[in-house]
Amino acid sequence: MIDAELATTVTAAEVPSELAEAYGRQAGWDPRMEGDRHRYFVLVPDRIQFGVRPTRSLGAP
Repeated sequence: MIDAELATTVTAAEVPSELAEAYGRQAGWDPRMEGDRHRYFVLVPDRIQFGVRPTRSLGAP
């Protein structure tokens, strides 16, 4: 599980090309090709929980 905070949102017209291209490669889809109705949400991870036991985490307690 990942706890994250919203850093910023941008429209498809405003998105930096490196962010849009990285998203397109991992998703296999480029929202910019469908006009300006989609938004990009940039999240910053705050805490990452991993493993079998939920007590193991990285980041804030």
